[in-house]
Amino acid sequence: MPHVNAKIVIWRQLFLTLIVAAIAADCRAEPLRIAYFTGSARSKIGALIMVEVYRRAHIDTVAIAMPGARNSVEAEASMVVGESVRVWDYVDAHPALTRVEPAVTAWSTVAFYKANQGVTLNSIQDLQRYSIGYVRGTRAADNVIKEQKLAKLTAASTPEALFKMLNADRFQIALDGGTNGNYWIAKNNYQNIEKFEINRIPLYHILSPKYKYLAPALSKIIRQMAAAGELSMVAA
Repeated sequence: MPHVNAKIVIWRQLFLTLIVAAIAADCRAEPLRIAYFTGSARSKIGALIMVEVYRRAHIDTVAIAMPGARNSVEAEASMVVGESVRVWDYVDAHPALTRVEPAVTAWSTVAFYKANQGVTLNSIQDLQRYSIGYVRGTRAADNVIKEQKLAKLTAASTPEALFKMLNADRFQIALDGGTNGNYWIAKNNYQNIEKFEINRIPLYHILSPKYKYLAPALSKIIRQMAAAGELSMVAA
């Protein structure tokens, strides 16, 4: 029986090699594009990690910033190899796309608010009392809005716009990723901004329909990098 298992391992390795060779031949003319969310630091970090993952698979890629909705459109049309990183249930709303496991990085959903606006947050349920701003197309924020039945909502087109609106008192709380929020607050020197972490969720690379057969090869490399502690090192 051991020789049978050895044959299975050999065939699996050959299959993965053929997949990588096929996609590499397809993309020699120009790098494949990985779409990431415009203005999102966490999405960009995910894209940079995936550029390295593809490099180890001998595939040239480039990270391209796009608005959230356009990410989805181009991925579903296979105009990009895939999307940087998304939450687990993103593919439920976009079944043509393929989630690659395991997770590449993580997203912390954070409520940002001005200290002088009378906001008090002790639990996620407290969000229901306040007006909320969020970035259109951000699945993590959409999930919180849906789960908590939030009604007083304002959608921004980008994270940068979201925090400009928060600073201008357009709403009381901005929902966004912790990395994103910290970046835009520091960049624009916004003062007296408090924050409350709502959750922390894993993020996964997403493949477009044309390239879904790449999932086993990418998954193997991501697992190897995770085991070696290299995922966080790439993003540093």
